[in-house]
Amino acid sequence: MEGVWNSSELILTLQKKSGKWSPDVGDNKKFRKQIAGYSEQIEYHHWKISEELKKDVPNMERIGHWEAEIRTFEISTWKEIDETD
Repeated sequence: MEGVWNSSELILTLQKKSGKWSPDVGDNKKFRKQIAGYSEQIEYHHWKISEELKKDVPNMERIGHWEAEIRTFEISTWKEIDETD
């Protein structure tokens, strides 16, 4: 499982990986707020997974659901980046 990203790290990493890193994109308040929202959800889901894994018998169905939601948030994040072009 990947580590938990904070909003700033996620935004910067996604901007750099997508080749869209620039001061203009970073100054886009709406963009930053949307990405931060996705980042918060990803962080929260990673936390829920780690808490579930601490149990004697973790609910793997629940974990699978949260992992699917994380992938959805990550896809949504990339869509936001693509729409800034």
